[in-house]
Amino acid sequence: MDINELRGTTILLFGKPRSFEMSEFLAELSHHNITLAKSYESKVSLIVEGKMISPPHQAICDDLYKQNEAPFVGIDELEKLLAKHIDPKTLLMSLKLSNNRSRVVAFLKNRSISDELFLDLLRLYDWGEEDFFESDDNRDVSASIILRFYKNIETNHNVQYATTGLVHLLAGELSSSVIDAIYSLKPLRLTSNASLRHIIAAHPSTDERIILDLASSADEKMLLMLLSRSDLTLKAQQKLFDLGFVSELSRYAHLDIDLAKKMLLLPDLASSVASHITLDDELFKTLQANFSIFLASNVSLTPAMQRDLLEDTKALLDLAKNPALSEDIARELHKTNNEQIIKHLASNTATPQDLLELVAKDDTFDEALSSNSSTPPHILELLYTRSNSTSLINLARNTATPIEILYQLFLDPKLAKEVKQNKSFAKHIRSQELGW
Repeated sequence: MDINELRGTTILLFGKPRSFEMSEFLAELSHHNITLAKSYESKVSLIVEGKMISPPHQAICDDLYKQNEAPFVGIDELEKLLAKHIDPKTLLMSLKLSNNRSRVVAFLKNRSISDELFLDLLRLYDWGEEDFFESDDNRDVSASIILRFYKNIETNHNVQYATTGLVHLLAGELSSSVIDAIYSLKPLRLTSNASLRHIIAAHPSTDERIILDLASSADEKMLLMLLSRSDLTLKAQQKLFDLGFVSELSRYAHLDIDLAKKMLLLPDLASSVASHITLDDELFKTLQANFSIFLASNVSLTPAMQRDLLEDTKALLDLAKNPALSEDIARELHKTNNEQIIKHLASNTATPQDLLELVAKDDTFDEALSSNSSTPPHILELLYTRSNSTSLINLARNTATPIEILYQLFLDPKLAKEVKQNKSFAKHIRSQELGW
């Protein structure tokens, strides 16, 4: 169907428009010189089936369809055609000049308009001093945003009407233009919507302009969200540095190398930078001379870097605790026969199971083994039979502890609370549809 074929013609609508308000629907028809008939007549060239057709009109519609008096089309197809030919500049100028809030709301509820026009209209909407869901119009507009851009709307029914709907939306996949439009909305500045700003701070589509703005008003949670990103630019990092968030920034794994060099000159920050920054061979060699102890806990250490650190006895304890410890280096550390090093290996999830088997032969390390979620089930069962009080608490908390043992620990009033808080036990209870 072509809009040019409809210009100068008369159409008949049964029921109502779906996406357009009736006034806007009539205005669009008039703009294209299309006349809307009140009843069927010979000059009607198109019959449109709308929504909410009354039973009497449905009977007339059915008769006309049987008689093949004129072509039929659904209201969705016609509305998409009309929406496709809306002149965005003319419409936006008209709405700005008229300052007609109801018309803006009507267009924002129109599912047929393009996303680009929707976002332009969204910037025109006056939210007043109220929150996203605090008034009828604000609720309708908020629902329209969610309905249009939330990817899981089909499986998460009615989320558009929930106050948490925007949280679901922002937690999903969105383009930078949508993030930008939402960030510009007045209610987002309200104290009650701090959580939305935090989500935007961590969203992968949030552009640098917004990140720099968020950095300016960073609270503790905002800092955590910003520093959870892997793509903070030097400009954003420098802003956080200038604002005094140097301690937090020193723990950022993706710290810019030039800024890192500045921070390494500050004694209070150097150790933190060495422990957290993502290493390459050159940076590792630069830091190794003075910061080997702190480097040992850095999770970006390659096996080759770990092997270099074996030469520094002061770094071995921290290296044994490193969750990125390679199996070969773990075996080298085990050969030291140092009790503290072996204790750290026993609690490290990266330690290979054959080493844990060796460590388990000596009950000296029961407490460490019982806290390790990588300890094999049969060893955890052995630790349970040894009945060390601290080990039993660790077993109650350990998500790797066999369910049968957790049931036994649950019978102990001193351990029941720990077992109830164990995620694997809670998951098992839910899967069996059991209550506490």
